[in-house]
Amino acid sequence: MDDPAEDVLSDLAARVKEGDLNLAEAALLGHILLVAGHDTSANMIILGTALPLQNPDEFAALPAADWDPPAFPEPGKLDLVRRAAHHIVFSTLFRRVPTLRLAVDVSKLKFKEDSQAYGTHELPVTW
Repeated sequence: MDDPAEDVLSDLAARVKEGDLNLAEAALLGHILLVAGHDTSANMIILGTALPLQNPDEFAALPAADWDPPAFPEPGKLDLVRRAAHHIVFSTLFRRVPTLRLAVDVSKLKFKEDSQAYGTHELPVTW
């Protein structure tokens, strides 16, 4: 394709229009991208949230992550190019909702058996 679109879905639509892909092929590629990009991330966030909630002693140490000035200069400042190896979703979640806890016992969680991305169907929480 000589002039790729700004995003992959527009690119897929253009390829269908040009005859490079049929609709079924484009739909399959779109589905794969959705599962790889969204479902995987969403499921790992759910599982990564459930783990510290099962371990409250360890949970207390998590809101301090990414706020260590020697490791993260000016930790309160937005810096989109900061070199950090840590994912901020958990520290942000637990900092904003410090009383977050599981609403059901972890044994009650229903894991996906009908999905390409491993995870749970839901994570009931309360605060």
